[in-house]
Amino acid sequence: MPYPILYQFSNFVAFVLNRIIKYRKEVIFGNLYKAFPDKKEQEIQQIAKKFYAHFADIILEGIKNFSVSKKEAKKRFTLRNPELVFPYLEKGKTVICATAHYGNWEGYAISAPLHLPKYEMTMFYKKLSNNILNKKALKSRGRTGTNLVALEDTYSYFEQSQNQAKCVTLVADQSPSKHSKAIWVDFFGIKTACLHGIEKYAKMYNCPVVYLDIQRKKRGFYEIEVSLLTDKPLDLPNEKITQLYMQKVENVIRKKPENWLWSHRRWKKQFTA
Repeated sequence: MPYPILYQFSNFVAFVLNRIIKYRKEVIFGNLYKAFPDKKEQEIQQIAKKFYAHFADIILEGIKNFSVSKKEAKKRFTLRNPELVFPYLEKGKTVICATAHYGNWEGYAISAPLHLPKYEMTMFYKKLSNNILNKKALKSRGRTGTNLVALEDTYSYFEQSQNQAKCVTLVADQSPSKHSKAIWVDFFGIKTACLHGIEKYAKMYNCPVVYLDIQRKKRGFYEIEVSLLTDKPLDLPNEKITQLYMQKVENVIRKKPENWLWSHRRWKKQFTA
């Protein structure tokens, strides 16, 4: 399907999600009210409407990724400041690339190896319950060279990757499944349970951590900007890396809130002292 037709169809999908199905409306509006208590109702409604439009786009762009050419993928997902990771990779270090469910993270998985073909690009994924869909998703994400590793194999992968020049991507802004392992930080002024993976592996293997800000420049075109969170993880106090990461995610969201995945139940866990 040509992109102009795809986006016409996306407009229809957004309308259905928003006005007909009302997809996860309670979750989306509940999250928006918590994150932006000072915004007027009209502003919240406008963010939600834009979110549904963005959500429809990334669904259809994800399907399009099954057939998009490498040349087209590289053109639509540009990489800014990749030279920030070169000094670490050239020293044989594994770089943790932290990002969020913001912009089009699936498109990043397709395009990243095309911009840095010299180095292994690894991305962790959560297995889908449907085996057929899981195989299709893996085929799509990995066909340009991305190395895909199941979340349950994270520890063993890092153990085998010590002192190897790799970029390892962790999408870590969702709510953790285990309350006991959560790191609690302030996120939009709310005590929020966060995944511990970035913190754990950065300190365990002394990995520099960069953030990938995936911004839509115009419909169907994204820019991925690399910025450094820390290259001295062992010098930071416990939980500081997670705080830096979540602070970065919040700052990114506040600028263009419609591009975050508000349909996640982000604050389902309650803090207990």
